[in-house]
Amino acid sequence: MVMKTKEWHLKIGTAMMRGRRRYFEDACVVTAAVPGQPNVRIQAVFDGHGGPESAQALAVNLQDVLTAATPFTQHSLEQACEELERRLKNSVARSGSTAVIVIVEHLDHKEEVIVQGREIVPSMDGHFDTIQELNSRFTESAPREKIEIGNRERPFKLYVVNVGMASSPR
Repeated sequence: MVMKTKEWHLKIGTAMMRGRRRYFEDACVVTAAVPGQPNVRIQAVFDGHGGPESAQALAVNLQDVLTAATPFTQHSLEQACEELERRLKNSVARSGSTAVIVIVEHLDHKEEVIVQGREIVPSMDGHFDTIQELNSRFTESAPREKIEIGNRERPFKLYVVNVGMASSPR
């Protein structure tokens, strides 16, 4: 199964292949809007384990849960993931899923961030770490430098959340 879409300067695509089983266990959210946040889109991949129910339940609930988590901070995203897990445990008996969730924010203003190699240095104001793919190669001893995102070269801010959700036995 292949899906593609284009919005802003983003070209988004996903391809999934069924394994040895007769059914897909995985689910994805190619792009979803966040009500009240016109510059934000959600993308996610859910790797189901033991059946498709968990991955599908997470995909269905993701937009609603993340909408309630705005504005995005480390704490609000942690709470959102805990809420997804609660909903999963209440609705699915014997499967589980892991997830990679990406929140893309199109910036209409410039922001300064500190980078070291290819990693953003966490800000002290409590906001979730931003991730920006940079052209420099990451090394442990890379110097810190200030860059601007929100300009023509770097118009987006990404929040990446890796979630390992265990099987949810009742």
